[in-house]
Amino acid sequence: MLRKWWIELRSSLWFVPSLLVLGAVAGAFALMEIDIRFGHRLGAAAWRPLLGASADGARSMLAAIAGSMITVAGVAFSITIVTLSLASTQYTPRILRNFMRDPANQGVLGVFVGVFTYCLIILRGIRSPSEGQPFVPLLAVFVGVLLALLGIGCLIFFIHHVATSIQASHILSAIAAETTRAIDHLFPDELDEESESRRKENTLDLIEWQPIHAERSGYVQVVNSSALIDLARKHDLL
Repeated sequence: MLRKWWIELRSSLWFVPSLLVLGAVAGAFALMEIDIRFGHRLGAAAWRPLLGASADGARSMLAAIAGSMITVAGVAFSITIVTLSLASTQYTPRILRNFMRDPANQGVLGVFVGVFTYCLIILRGIRSPSEGQPFVPLLAVFVGVLLALLGIGCLIFFIHHVATSIQASHILSAIAAETTRAIDHLFPDELDEESESRRKENTLDLIEWQPIHAERSGYVQVVNSSALIDLARKHDLL
């Protein structure tokens, strides 16, 4: 029961993003606390020309990052869902299920909403001189800029990943891998000698079959007929 519950939870599209959002909230508060306690020791004042010397400059930067992240997340995933819906009608409905269960997709969504949440928390902590004791967490703002660059990289990866995942070869490979894992889970024990001999007795007409091991999983795309004919002639089969 617990295993089934964990599989369903792990396969949901919200579980991993929720963990990343919680991590972003914890990281934001931790970095602001570090700024308060150790900002002067870390030489944070030297970063002001890069990050903006005023509270308004830091707010503008974080607001731009937060707005762009949530916009990119909404547009990218909306377009992706439409694309996958069209692809599922041509191939298999498993595309949508595999999309939701894919750790890469969950991680990318988590990065987008995590960066958005992080920027909101840092924006809350910035205070200008007109609001009392001025405070600009330069270390936290700098990390926000790095997270924005991470979000750009995740967007590029996400587009490439989705374009690859809707290809027929990738779909068949994913289905084959999932089937293999299910077989290994249902039948974890290998055949003993008695079962192996009984299996061999039930083979088709007791023909001596020669196994050909594939170097990797996939499906037959091209058959080199001329090479097969030459090989058959070489062994006097034609």
